[in-house]
Amino acid sequence: MGSNISKEGITKDLEAMKASGIGGATIFNLTSAVMASEAPTKNLPFPDITYRSPKWWEMVKFATSEAQRLGLEVGMHNCVGYSATGGPWVTPELSMQRVVFTITPVNGGSSFSGVLPQPKAKGDFYRDIAVLAVPDTNPVDPKAIVDLSKQMVKDGQLAWNAPAGRWNIYRFGHTSTGSIPRPAPEDVKALEVDKMSASASKFHYEQVINPLREHLGAAVGKTFRHLTLDSYEAGPQNWTPAFREEFLKRKGYDPVPWLPLLNATTVVENNKKREVPKLTLGSPEQSARFIWDFNDVIAQLYQQNNFEQGARIMHEAGLMMQFEAYGGPFDTLAGSTVSDIPMGEFWTNGIGAIGATIVPAARAVDRKVVAAEALTGKPSVSKFSEDPAFLKTTGDGGYSNGVNRLVLHHWVHQPFGDDFKPGMGMGWWGTHFGRNQTWAEPGKAYFKYLARTQSLLQRGQGVGDFLTLDHAGTDADAIPRSALLQGDVRVENGQLVLPSGRRYAFLVLTGDAMLPEVARKLKELVSQGAIIAGRKPTHSPSLSGYPACDDEVRKIGEELWGDADGRSKLEKSVGAGNVFAGSLSQLMEKTGLTPPARPF
Repeated sequence: MGSNISKEGITKDLEAMKASGIGGATIFNLTSAVMASEAPTKNLPFPDITYRSPKWWEMVKFATSEAQRLGLEVGMHNCVGYSATGGPWVTPELSMQRVVFTITPVNGGSSFSGVLPQPKAKGDFYRDIAVLAVPDTNPVDPKAIVDLSKQMVKDGQLAWNAPAGRWNIYRFGHTSTGSIPRPAPEDVKALEVDKMSASASKFHYEQVINPLREHLGAAVGKTFRHLTLDSYEAGPQNWTPAFREEFLKRKGYDPVPWLPLLNATTVVENNKKREVPKLTLGSPEQSARFIWDFNDVIAQLYQQNNFEQGARIMHEAGLMMQFEAYGGPFDTLAGSTVSDIPMGEFWTNGIGAIGATIVPAARAVDRKVVAAEALTGKPSVSKFSEDPAFLKTTGDGGYSNGVNRLVLHHWVHQPFGDDFKPGMGMGWWGTHFGRNQTWAEPGKAYFKYLARTQSLLQRGQGVGDFLTLDHAGTDADAIPRSALLQGDVRVENGQLVLPSGRRYAFLVLTGDAMLPEVARKLKELVSQGAIIAGRKPTHSPSLSGYPACDDEVRKIGEELWGDADGRSKLEKSVGAGNVFAGSLSQLMEKTGLTPPARPF
């Protein structure tokens, strides 16, 4: 917590973990609860141990050597705080970016000359994207939008012979979101890195890993074995300098004329906030399709440029990635397939659930260990009154939900002498597992129980009765769209086989929207003998290739499902495989399939 670190405390903490049967620790650098807010740099017990100072590195090196002596594993969160990816090395231009804009009303039929106000910037960083003149009507024909980007000079001056009618001139740009890693130590000034930028994300991971290798040497990849990405709390991001180019490459059309749809208002539906565009471009359907494409590209860039690249860089250094892949503008299903140890999170006083997608995704890529930030506690239940009897029910729920490693939250480092009890705490959050817990000694029996249970569970293999695409189902494994399109999904003896070697009797789909490339792949698999079940697809969710994309999806749907009403037509033979539009129970009855026998 903050700069409160001592070698004596490190030794005592790690020796206590070893004595309790705990296998290691992940180091987090969080804000301190003992510093006065009005004078955060005064009266520090350990003034020289600031983040990444020589003394701080000395402590990290010492902790690693002590872990090696004791046969423990250590790792570290990839940045200060517990969310998400960033640090003092991130400048505003490398930070998370968002689209900002101003609107200048103009009456047409005459010449306009004036300065377009610059959108509000954060962190003294701003770059223009485009200037668009949009007819002041609703709906708006996209072809009527005029791109004035080349007519605006650097200081925002614009001269334009505006056609008749009322116009709104949008000046679009991007600036930093201002998001910071949190909760960082008080002396650390940092920004979250641009998750959608390959170069910025690469720079971030290098700033984390290169100093580790410099200070820890051969211990990296051995005793120091992992880096963690905790639950995502960095907020939204919807732009990066290369976004226009990346969007064109992925969707085949320019996103800039559609940016006025980002002028939105917040509505609340079913107790959830949702952004609704204030105008319509083309038709409501076309507008919705662009928003789908826009969010899809954001998710792809998060996945490829931050998560997948981060895993590769860690692997090159001999490190494993631990990742709680949820909470942000990305695909949890895809994110959960990236890390060596996929993680979820569950809190005390619950049923141990970690989200519907994490375990199904992890099983599909054959991850033998599925972890969870376990037994995180709220102030109402985490006040040194929690005990193993209270914790057991929730922990067992985690096991029943597919978790087989509990990463206990938390064990706060105690830098002071044993006279100070209970000592440092993580504010009022988390279960107190540290050496100053009143039941620390008899609680060793609880840790032994956890170790035995997890040892057995990690030797088993979770059963997935069937496979789902882009969603999680009960008793099913799940794969994201990218795994279907880019991975080596094949058919052997009528079963779907994934690159991991996992086999499935059939694939279940949901919804009636499907990208053409997905429909083509499914047709190929069915022709090879695969069995799929779901509603007949009728259209694409994307604006890419519209409206021809819908025609292709509809055509393939009719080839596979037949041209009759899918709710009444249960089966259609295509090549060696079969397609079903009925319920799962009907599919079981029709094919004679039964779920695999489960070991007890």
